[in-house]
Amino acid sequence: EKILLTDGNKKSVSNIECIVAANKHQLGDKVQPSRVLVWDRTCPYSDLAGQYDFIICADCLFFTDCHEDLVHVIETLLKPSGQAIILAPRRGDTLDQFCTRASQTFSLERIESYDEAVWQKHLEAKSSSSSKYSENLHYPLLLLLNRSQ
Repeated sequence: EKILLTDGNKKSVSNIECIVAANKHQLGDKVQPSRVLVWDRTCPYSDLAGQYDFIICADCLFFTDCHEDLVHVIETLLKPSGQAIILAPRRGDTLDQFCTRASQTFSLERIESYDEAVWQKHLEAKSSSSSKYSENLHYPLLLLLNRSQ
């Protein structure tokens, strides 16, 4: 088992390293050194290719011009039987645009109600009179990507 934590931003990677260091007693030696990983469809990522059972992404779909690059990275890094787990809000049509592109490479499942406690909080926030909650921006949908057979 190994865990690789990445971000495209060097400062975020530094923050990840601090979090990992503070939790080393719980994580043990499973976590590899964190690194900057820039999505680039022209990069073979040969040191990482085909090594990961799971890739987990959170709120990474809002830059639509990067969708092609992200799909390439996921496809390259996953093992043949691997799965990408993505949580992201709709943010207008950015999630739909990503799904359209990703479904050309992966079988894709979109799940709106994936956890009872999260769903209940979402419904409470929607029904409250607070104007601060926007389902479009704040409620993440769950996407499961598997290699198309």
